[in-house]
Amino acid sequence: MAQRAVIASITAFWILMNALLWRSEMSPAGRLGAPMAPERVWDRILTAPDESPLVILRKGEKIGYCRILPNVVSASTNASAADAEAPGPEGRVEKVAAYWIDIDGNLRVPGARARLRFYSHFEIAPDKQWRQFMVQLRLPPNVWELRAEAAAQRVWLEYGAGRDRWEQSWSFEELRDPSKLLSSFGLPVFIASLGLGGVAEGLQKQSFERLAAGVKWEAFEGWLNLGSTRTRVYRLRARLFADREIRIAVSRAGEILIVELPDGVRLVSEALLGLARAHHD
Repeated sequence: MAQRAVIASITAFWILMNALLWRSEMSPAGRLGAPMAPERVWDRILTAPDESPLVILRKGEKIGYCRILPNVVSASTNASAADAEAPGPEGRVEKVAAYWIDIDGNLRVPGARARLRFYSHFEIAPDKQWRQFMVQLRLPPNVWELRAEAAAQRVWLEYGAGRDRWEQSWSFEELRDPSKLLSSFGLPVFIASLGLGGVAEGLQKQSFERLAAGVKWEAFEGWLNLGSTRTRVYRLRARLFADREIRIAVSRAGEILIVELPDGVRLVSEALLGLARAHHD
């Protein structure tokens, strides 16, 4: 009798826990999944073993392509030969000196004969604080390059090449209102020309204090439908400005699967698009 009571209690507890889990993941208030620490998701992204190839879509139409390549830099990589640590097992980083993320790709610009090519490099310290970044845009014959360094508390902007090259720099203090800086170079207008009017409007309304405060991320563990199957994924969500949000779906290995941006722009993994086409056929 006692054994039956124990079994019944365990069964009831198991059913209750599964019902609560289902409710948290499937109800309207928890469609993104169960809440978790964003740091766990970012750790997976920064240490992902493979790059993330993504197709850029706007309102369902393909307009470009990009890839996101993370890299973990070991302390011995930056050290001199005499100071380098003894190498560990292949693929293992004994001590992290920095995390790198490289993003490159191209984008079709309305009215332009050539595609906009972009490249960016981000360096992040072991404690996940950013050290420096660089963003370069190339739309022949124009070249823009923006760089920033946390230690120097300074931002550099370069435009053009060769004799037509122009460069200017500002301290973080001078950029208390970055919208004026962006507007002076017509960057919001340029971004709006790509069909991203909402992003351009948000940039113009930003303040330095809000940018310095950083973006607040929320993270969830949930499900993603892949054709006829479902797989567990991590999700990140943040509000960029006003009512504009960015949402990211990440595989458990750290590969970026989907990025949803304002103005109907989505970055979707090539693998997911292949599965969608196979399921449709």
